[in-house]
Amino acid sequence: MGLPLGQGFDERVPVVLVLDTSDSMARPQEAPRIAELNAALADWLQDARTRPGLRSRVEIAIVTFDSEIQVLELAPDRSAAAGCDGRAQAAASTAFAPIGEVADPVLTTGGFTLMVPAIEVAVDLAAQRRRLLREQGVPSRRPLIWLLTDGAASTADGEPLEAADLAGAARMLRAAEQPHDQDDGCLFFAIGVGEADRAMLEVLAPASTMMLGSVRFRDILGLVSHSSDLGNSSDEPGAAYQQAREHADFAEGLRSLEQRYLDQ
Repeated sequence: MGLPLGQGFDERVPVVLVLDTSDSMARPQEAPRIAELNAALADWLQDARTRPGLRSRVEIAIVTFDSEIQVLELAPDRSAAAGCDGRAQAAASTAFAPIGEVADPVLTTGGFTLMVPAIEVAVDLAAQRRRLLREQGVPSRRPLIWLLTDGAASTADGEPLEAADLAGAARMLRAAEQPHDQDDGCLFFAIGVGEADRAMLEVLAPASTMMLGSVRFRDILGLVSHSSDLGNSSDEPGAAYQQAREHADFAEGLRSLEQRYLDQ
């Protein structure tokens, strides 16, 4: 029998995927990005099931955003763990699941791009999960939050946000990267594809925005797997971000070479 979530002696790495499911992800019509993302998620999870190092360490949560914010219940049959107090911690206990036990999600598109509230939900989930693991006596690394978008943040009415409108979210993220209590920190990565607004993403993630036009979603999720080995909680965020960027640049370089070969 496997150990319940949050028990055992492996150092856990909570990972939150914050995924854009707005209308733009249904484009282009002949090859919708959302279809590629669903296929990539299925392949990534299948690969994780065959890799003991990931299965024993990485727990994931998935937050999607369009005109609504949704936290997928990846562990809906789990009761709140011992020591859980309040709805927020209960949500964190059911939002996260060991990566090897997650069923393939099927994401659909619709609506606007409520990116900022989704990030706020992700930061809160990550902090609650880290605290819960600490209460259970389970060693863990700093949570990793990965944002993937092909557009720009909007209001609930679909009005585009300006860079200045993201100042509050940016302050929240910088505080989460360098908390007073190191155990409550997280790392935040922003991946832009398609027509994503780079300037806006760099407000949110000045050291960890990556525009990966030629990299497939499968490669991007490979970066997420790689990031689970980045740095200890005592390390400076900048060092982990630099490692991730170097790995992303290498992946994009390989993808460009592959495409150039296929085009010959």
